[in-house]
Amino acid sequence: MRLKVAEDSPVGHKGLRFGQSGGEREAHSPVRDVEAIQGILGARVLLVEDNAINQMVARELLEGFGLKVVVAGNGLEGLAALERDVFDLVLMDVQMPGIDGYETSRRIRKVEANNDLPVVALTAHAMAGDREKSLDAEMDDHLTKPIDPDELFDVLVKWINPVHRGGVLSQTKTTSAARLPAQLSGIDQQAGLRVVGGNHEIYLDLLRRFHRDNLEASVRLTGLLEHNRDEAKHVVHNIKGTAATIGAFKLSEAASGLELALRKGEADVESFRLQIKDSLSDVLSGLSGLESVEQEQQNTGGRLPDMQHTQSLVDELTAMLKEGDLQALIIAEQLADSLVETSVSEDIRALQEKISEFDFEQSLHILQRLVDGIEKAAKAD
Repeated sequence: MRLKVAEDSPVGHKGLRFGQSGGEREAHSPVRDVEAIQGILGARVLLVEDNAINQMVARELLEGFGLKVVVAGNGLEGLAALERDVFDLVLMDVQMPGIDGYETSRRIRKVEANNDLPVVALTAHAMAGDREKSLDAEMDDHLTKPIDPDELFDVLVKWINPVHRGGVLSQTKTTSAARLPAQLSGIDQQAGLRVVGGNHEIYLDLLRRFHRDNLEASVRLTGLLEHNRDEAKHVVHNIKGTAATIGAFKLSEAASGLELALRKGEADVESFRLQIKDSLSDVLSGLSGLESVEQEQQNTGGRLPDMQHTQSLVDELTAMLKEGDLQALIIAEQLADSLVETSVSEDIRALQEKISEFDFEQSLHILQRLVDGIEKAAKAD
């Protein structure tokens, strides 16, 4: 099969789009101009979040936008970070042990130097009144978890002062050819991938961490419901949020039902507990096979790439480069994953570098050179 780079449209330089990849991109995906992106590059963001999975997701998205991120695991750590350093924006989880995000925000505002510091609430709550509660706590805006990359970008551009900080757009990190199973029980993989901007490697890390962190969650929750319902609310809140992040929506909805019942003080919550138990068991059963899939992929390394799959990525990447679509960084990473054992690694790095510099025309030239190199290697084999 001969690879090729299509040549039927001019290169676009005006718009950068974050959204779904390829021809399936949603029509409402917002277009980002280069000036808006360059205005936030290098900005310092303080992320105050106690959940490790949510930390991973938010850091990946923020660093992907070219921001510098400091993570605080609770409200007190966040306040201490603000005493030590200067930030352009704070992302604040509202439900944390100890002092919650609302109280942390109020304490931030007591310091005169922080009066103009943008504070944006992060919450797994999707109920009426959440935004107003955040504003009452002197926060400036509100985002619902799992974080939507487009909505996050809009908030960053809205609140971060657009000045030149000398930052550069983060390039994606390729470590191995991460391939997901065709299906995972109880999980919408496409939804989960969207949360992490299409990064398969990060998504696999999230799935493995979710599996590891929740192996005993059902047993623990059963005990807490009998002896410590306040702690049970915190546990079920985390299950709800992290399940939604990885795309396990049935589990997230079951956890949401139990959380609401606990908030209302309902005595009999057994039906909710059983729904969580069944849904969690289904998800964990599917995730238990990830390690064997990874080992199988390692054992098949070193082969020539699947030319049909590679051509599909080349076609998608070509179209994005001609549109000036920043989603091209993600497809370039997937292409790099598929070519990890080949001789074109230098061209891959050069391609990612030029995309991150918004030089889409030169990126197309490098892509053609990369394709020629793959064909040459295939013929020599």
